[in-house]
Amino acid sequence: MNLFLNLTPAAWQLWCFFSVALALVIALEADLLESRIPNVLVVGLFVVGLLLQAVGPANGREGVFGAYPGAIGAGRALLGAAIGLVIFLPVYLAGAMGAGDVKFMAALGVFAGPVDVVGAALSVAACGGLLALGLTLSRRKTAVAWGNVVRIADGLIRPVVAD
Repeated sequence: MNLFLNLTPAAWQLWCFFSVALALVIALEADLLESRIPNVLVVGLFVVGLLLQAVGPANGREGVFGAYPGAIGAGRALLGAAIGLVIFLPVYLAGAMGAGDVKFMAALGVFAGPVDVVGAALSVAACGGLLALGLTLSRRKTAVAWGNVVRIADGLIRPVVAD
């Protein structure tokens, strides 16, 4: 019996939400305790998302977050992953984010698709910023954090101004 061929769009959407929520909890715990997100978690989420998007019910192909949820297909899922990767790659290159965060965003892009991944990335960035602010304040590292902000801003602005 093929589980995926018998899924209704609502059940498919719940499997997607469950997969992402479970991976987010595991990633958050690993990131807080070990300051890294395991590659096996990212690859697992990517594969599950690709599988769900490839064989799930189409139902209008609006994706996980659509009013009429349905699988977007493997091609659009991979495009969502690429866009998720590209959105956070400059932040990683500036030193403001770890590689695991960038790879995790790419895995989330598989679920969100090429359109909704931009909003998801903005939400992830806002939550990550609030978490970083809370940790900075609780550890009384505001001077170090401010120095990092200045260094990152300088790295992002200087190349634009130099041209």
